[in-house]
Amino acid sequence: MPVCVELCAGMGGMALGLAQAGYTHALLVERDARAAATLEANGFGPVLVQDAAEVDFTPYRGVDLVAGGVPCQPFSHGGLARGHEDERNLFEHAVRAVRECEPAAFLFENVAGLLRPAFAPYLESVTRRLGRLGYTVSTHLVDAADFGLPQRRKRCLLIGTRGNYAPPSPCGQFRTVRDLFRELGPPRA
Repeated sequence: MPVCVELCAGMGGMALGLAQAGYTHALLVERDARAAATLEANGFGPVLVQDAAEVDFTPYRGVDLVAGGVPCQPFSHGGLARGHEDERNLFEHAVRAVRECEPAAFLFENVAGLLRPAFAPYLESVTRRLGRLGYTVSTHLVDAADFGLPQRRKRCLLIGTRGNYAPPSPCGQFRTVRDLFRELGPPRA
């Protein structure tokens, strides 16, 4: 069974997807204690309640995957668009986690705003540094609705591998919230 380390784990959306893909977690890092409690309540662990900027990832060298939902606010259309100058930007620590873990692959998720021209030099810098670590790096703009989520949610995926990789393919099943309610059936008393 493949093993992963996840930083900026939040309340478990990526953890759930990774578990469904067959991964077990060697570590989940989440600085918010309430989000960490939610992870643990849903059976995920071990959870380290700490800022990813302060974590030594070297004990996890050799895991199969490093993943994370690096904070989106620095690159969001709804934020101040301070990018790499925003103190919440943790891409530097995501790169460090990859360097320290030396995984077979990594997967980082962020808002589509990361792909804006204003952030292109920074994104190129991040991908170049990851490439120098021996990874083939690619970025993908995906819409979660194309993968069966009943919501239009465009996200940027930053993926790197040391070998052959094919990005996930849309499932072709576009669903709406109405479809989901229909599948649930009438309310039960």
